[in-house]
Amino acid sequence: MNKFDYDLFVIGSGEAGSTTATICSAAGWKVAIADENPFGGTCSLRGCNPKRTLAGATELLYRTKGMKGKGITGSIQIDWNELIRFKNDLTEGIPAMHEENFSTAGIHLYHGLVTFSDVNEVSVNNKKISARKILIASGSQPRNLGIPGEQYILSSDDILNTKNTPPPHILFIGAGYISMEFSHMLAAIGCKVTILEYAPSPLATFDQDLVSMLMKESQKAGIDIKLNKKVVKIESVENRFRIYSAADKEEVFEADLVVHGAGRVPNVERLKLEMAGIAHENFRIKVNEYLQSESNRSIYVAGDAHAAGIQLTPVAEMEGKVAARNMLHGNSIVPDYLTIPSVVFTYPQLGMAGDPATPSLNVNVIYQDTSRKHINKRLGMSVSAFKIVTDKTTGQIRGAHLLGYNVDEVINLFAEAIRSGKTVNDLKEIPWTFPSVTYDTIFRL
Repeated sequence: MNKFDYDLFVIGSGEAGSTTATICSAAGWKVAIADENPFGGTCSLRGCNPKRTLAGATELLYRTKGMKGKGITGSIQIDWNELIRFKNDLTEGIPAMHEENFSTAGIHLYHGLVTFSDVNEVSVNNKKISARKILIASGSQPRNLGIPGEQYILSSDDILNTKNTPPPHILFIGAGYISMEFSHMLAAIGCKVTILEYAPSPLATFDQDLVSMLMKESQKAGIDIKLNKKVVKIESVENRFRIYSAADKEEVFEADLVVHGAGRVPNVERLKLEMAGIAHENFRIKVNEYLQSESNRSIYVAGDAHAAGIQLTPVAEMEGKVAARNMLHGNSIVPDYLTIPSVVFTYPQLGMAGDPATPSLNVNVIYQDTSRKHINKRLGMSVSAFKIVTDKTTGQIRGAHLLGYNVDEVINLFAEAIRSGKTVNDLKEIPWTFPSVTYDTIFRL
């Protein structure tokens, strides 16, 4: 007789948790899954999908503006409340769909905050549940800034769910994905946007030459990006906020809303990890290469809860598969982070995959500013460029960095080329659709 209630208990119903639960259930394991939020996870309910919905709408404003004087007259406007209702229409059925899919697969559902109560035991709504294996896939949360007035800061979730048109002036703390993407959306509908970034550059993981070009476009859109500005305090003053920055010198900014864009960390602080003997440093659970806890071999970690991973939806799904395989068959595979493509959904979009565009004895970097080429000018856009990294010996493509239109699709092509060892000549042998951004980029290599 099995001494455990379940073979597997999953904490979190996002891509990582859903993937692991479904695979293990299909293999015959008795599985349960729990979430304190509606089932479906951050990406589908509070992140990628709703964000992309808003970005797609505001992109129409940028494109229309860019085509004025080129055959397009008149203007369009965003009805923010209607747009939010449309976004909600796309997301409201997701929790029920997940619950139905889990139930059909024989997976038991629990709603509520999960905490550990023993090595192989969790507690949900005061009910203790034991499991032979437990997956922590509890996602991420905004990083604690530890400053006075932090309670006044909104999250990107709040912006996505606001029922009122955003106020005139919004300030973002940090210049990462969230701030850059939301700033372009809000600037498009007429908001004044300020970004305070403590580092000397935004989007530090992307090619900085392309980032500089994007910054100029951001400024044209009305986004004021201030670098080397560390926020140290926020005050509420007469229905507005006063934001204090102290880096080179103390400065004071004012805004109607303050939004957190200074990074996210694994959402594990309330799990009571110590009750299960799970070694960690703050929010970083110590895991081995197989995504298994170093101190409690019954525990695996996947998705944004894995501090050493990459906070992207495809990575969460991939780690969910890795965790499932290792739990079912013993530790045998590790996550493959090679060539994970990433895109910032600004206007224009910025994407990357593979190696950085740093010239060396081993690689060539092919760079072109395509701002004045037909493929860019026909769209009424003012800037586009690319850098492709190739191996000097083999000619194989090792990295790609793109700025422009349709980057979210074109970067996938280069990611596949890098993974399969293709060269520039290999790509040129393929008869790509013409005219297209893909053809135009490869033709110029």
